[in-house]
Amino acid sequence: MTRIVAVLSIPFVFTLAAPVSAQETKLAQASGPTTESLTAVLKGNVPSGIQLLEDLTLTKPGADVPRELAEFSGAWSGPLYSERSGALKADWVYVFEKLALNSVTIVSMGIGRDQGSRSGSRGNVGQLWSTRYENLKPTSVAPLEVINTRGTIYSFKLKDGKLQIRSVGSDESPWVGTLQRITR
Repeated sequence: MTRIVAVLSIPFVFTLAAPVSAQETKLAQASGPTTESLTAVLKGNVPSGIQLLEDLTLTKPGADVPRELAEFSGAWSGPLYSERSGALKADWVYVFEKLALNSVTIVSMGIGRDQGSRSGSRGNVGQLWSTRYENLKPTSVAPLEVINTRGTIYSFKLKDGKLQIRSVGSDESPWVGTLQRITR
């Protein structure tokens, strides 16, 4: 049996599918032009406590964007760990909102999970991060490398359909993780 599913956004999107699962419907809604549908999909698919920006968008990469860069488009989520100790540092979401050959816009949202250590280092449990980095200039495309406005160097690499990340700030061991794709 074939069902017709209407995703009401502007412009209207009509999809023919047989049968349609709830997850497929959510992802179809997230790929549309509205920001509220993308945020709604993420709310149900990210670790608890992460505060999502309400105005998230996804812009389809243009034909001039190399495939290896365009593949980053979408939202990704997962844990980040200290590269040195292996300790869980945070749960994170990255949204690659806009990708162009000379400019990328990435939204970075996370919540601290580090309990601290017995040696006296304080943890970051519950600390929230939520920032949109617009018009970052890639220093490399494969892997994608950018430096944010705070000087943190991010290296993103796709492997087996997952996003591998390494972020190096000025004050501590790099954070690393392998994130799952939430939506394109």
